[in-house]
Amino acid sequence: MPKAKSMTKTPAAKRTPTRTKNGRDSVTLPVQWTATEYVPRKRWWWFIGLVLVAAWFSLLMIALREWSVLAFIVAATLTMLVTYVPRARDQKWTLKMTSLSVDKTTVQLENYRAFTIEELPGTKAIAPRPSITLLPMRRLGWPFSVYLPASEETTAGIIEALEVVLPYNDAVSYQTSTRILQRLTRWLRLG
Repeated sequence: MPKAKSMTKTPAAKRTPTRTKNGRDSVTLPVQWTATEYVPRKRWWWFIGLVLVAAWFSLLMIALREWSVLAFIVAATLTMLVTYVPRARDQKWTLKMTSLSVDKTTVQLENYRAFTIEELPGTKAIAPRPSITLLPMRRLGWPFSVYLPASEETTAGIIEALEVVLPYNDAVSYQTSTRILQRLTRWLRLG
């Protein structure tokens, strides 16, 4: 059973008055919700370190009169600064019987075997919150993260609706294929 099952029931998924064979209320799909995207924040010293390394390489390229490499270093530094400045966006999610849509992207649920619930790390200002991860059918497939709203009631309704479409799986074995990349990005402080 998912951890979030203990949360109260929600109006996020409309319930019909009919009962199913197992005695539970059925959930009407599609279910829609809006959630804020999770963006890991960089610490101030990461940005200062990036600028210092880029400035050192830039001075070296000026001394060597390598103008094209200098232009590349400046462009790469500006790109990294713009990319890693945290900008959390609100995303509109829609769960249907065969697909899951986020803004303009649609994911077919037939490519996923189950889902699990994870907790996104919090910061000093933001409390940790649950997230759903769709587990791929293929062994080397990439898991898909689904962001949930802050409301526990709405989250419980979304999880209930997703259980109609995909089974719940508490396994963390899907993480083995991405463990090396996660460790590398953590070591480099990229993500």
